Amino acid sequence: ARRPGTVNSVLAGSIAAAVGDAITTVDVKKNGTTILSGVITLDSANTNRVGEAGVVSVSPFVAGDWFEVVVTATIGTGTLPTGVFVSVEMDQNGI
Repeated sequence: ARRPGTVNSVLAGSIAAAVGDAITTVDVKKNGTTILSGVITLDSANTNRVGEAGVVSVSPFVAGDWFEVVVTATIGTGTLPTGVFVSVEMDQNGI
């Protein structure tokens, strides 16, 4: 982060949903620690091209903080979702 601010929302989804018991989880971390109350799970119950909202539990950040998106895929006996997308909406003070 170049300036202090707030994470407003996190959304993740896929172009094609998983099949069977395959899942992909998405987490957003600030300085190595999750900012979500739980990972976003993309599985066969999701709808193609429709994002799933994460619950942001830690929203403020300061200049110098860094963010990462962690995607973990577990294929199981199915097919993983394809075209995974993630949107993180932030407001930075002074912009």
